[in-house]
Amino acid sequence: MSSAVSNSPALPREFEHDALKGLVQLGRTRGEITSEQFREACVIADVPSRRLKQVLRALEDLDITVVSPAQPAEVAAAPRTRARRAPAAGKVTTTRAATAAAAKPAEDDEAAVITDPESGP
Repeated sequence: MSSAVSNSPALPREFEHDALKGLVQLGRTRGEITSEQFREACVIADVPSRRLKQVLRALEDLDITVVSPAQPAEVAAAPRTRARRAPAAGKVTTTRAATAAAAKPAEDDEAAVITDPESGP
């Protein structure tokens, strides 16, 4: 696993931790990771909240997208006359939301749901 990360250009020091090495390997395989996987790896690696943006940028530089699955109830409750389309395949891709999710601990499944503040009510 370490060779996959060591071939990457100038990753932040946090990527020396096995949890983030595994996250990179998963992201390179799939092309994306979930915001929950990002949050869990950052918690395990003890990444300080002030360093989350750097870690997230490093993943973006590796062409790894952080996605946040929309909760089914939210998608179903969306008004049908809404001008904006619902996210494709129930996914919302937001780096700002992923950073916010990683910064706060999830107490249950509902606490891990991330909404995009730019999408409006």
